Amino acid sequence: MITTYFLAIILTICIESIFGYILGYKRAFHFLCFVLINILTNSLLNLSLMNLYTTGFYSDLVLIILELLVVIIEMIFYHILFRIKYAEAFRLSIILNFFSFITGYLIYK
Repeated sequence: MITTYFLAIILTICIESIFGYILGYKRAFHFLCFVLINILTNSLLNLSLMNLYTTGFYSDLVLIILELLVVIIEMIFYHILFRIKYAEAFRLSIILNFFSFITGYLIYK
């Protein structure tokens, strides 16, 4: 279980950093932000999901709600740290999380 947890974080960081780079966020500062933000949000998401799963409260709806919360949290961080408008931060967060979610879904389902 711990191996799966760390694999999820590493995959998320790699995918979101690659797509962030493709979208023009190429500075070392951007990469550092992608790493730290994803360590925070991915850790909180996966710990929440593990807790919900073991207590019997997990569902696909809960997963979607938690993923949307991650998008919002990351959007706020991108807005503040990258000094971009909320619309751009939201677009960035949606795109990055879409690709990391799809990759994780294909691997773990």
